[in-house]
Amino acid sequence: MKTPAMALVLAAALSIVACSQEHAADPAARVRVVAPVADQAAVLGPYLSDLLKRPDFAAAFETLAGARELPAWTRDGGTATPVRKITLDGRTLLVTHGCKPHDCAGERLVLAYDEQGHALWGVFARARREQPDADESNDELSWLGEPGAELKAALQQWLYQSA
Repeated sequence: MKTPAMALVLAAALSIVACSQEHAADPAARVRVVAPVADQAAVLGPYLSDLLKRPDFAAAFETLAGARELPAWTRDGGTATPVRKITLDGRTLLVTHGCKPHDCAGERLVLAYDEQGHALWGVFARARREQPDADESNDELSWLGEPGAELKAALQQWLYQSA
């Protein structure tokens, strides 16, 4: 493996480990990252824009409660990070982060998709102030798809880890 590719795989693995550290008092602590990705192609994608092109995900997004009120950039994925596979309550979920191009602190989106059940949930954050700083106290949150308490806590955790 060439040095840049190895660095990319190492950086991805480290970010996965950092994002999956457990905090016993936090309900989202039961979130577990599925095995780290071994090859470069998997590290480089898919992204939210790729998922939106899949018929199953696109259909789930189209019917997601609250999705019609989201800004236009969410329909093409905006600026995004690679999808991660997460295990929560025995379910494997694809978790994807996107943000408004050139304004990530101002508008952000996290979606969790259950490929088996074709269910989708999410949270959209919009900064309230002129000087957004991706701070939980600064954001107006919109919940999408009525996530349960544990998933809601995990979505919020992922939202601020990706900021």
